[in-house]
Amino acid sequence: MSMLTEENSSGLVAEAQEAINKYLMPGLGARNSIEHYSATSDMYEVLLALGFRQMDALDPSEGMLSKARERNLQQAFNEAIGDTRLPIDDGAYDALVVCGGMGENQIPCSAIQEMIRVVKPGGYIVNVTRVEHLDKCSDYVGRLQPLMRRLEDEGKWKSVSSSTFPNFLRGKEGLVLVHQVL
Repeated sequence: MSMLTEENSSGLVAEAQEAINKYLMPGLGARNSIEHYSATSDMYEVLLALGFRQMDALDPSEGMLSKARERNLQQAFNEAIGDTRLPIDDGAYDALVVCGGMGENQIPCSAIQEMIRVVKPGGYIVNVTRVEHLDKCSDYVGRLQPLMRRLEDEGKWKSVSSSTFPNFLRGKEGLVLVHQVL
């Protein structure tokens, strides 16, 4: 299972799809269910085409959730991921996909620990964002990368892949981070 947040951009969705194919699909055998975070457009279709059938949506925007509810979703959570514990069981998801949801005034650093909590051990967190967010977003500067390393040092997750790609959105360089929850 997985969660996803997305922006409407074919480049970042394609990068997320590549990471899902490479890391999630081999371990999911007969394509177990995947739930995703904000099932509103392109990424939903990608997951559906890959054979995932059970999908949830998590988004603080009621407008996005209205679009998500038009899909065949199990649940739609009108929540923001951050400091507050989500109404989701520990280890509920096989994977969590964040596609364009990190940036200024979006998903905070504190959400990383909540993401890890809702993904089962052995599951994956795929995060597709812009490289510039690491150095320009006030919540991430000097905090996000050290937090990710600390969580790895503590044995909460391990970095599986980190790669960049051109044209995330409007010519900005993209970043794909893949972590496995331990």
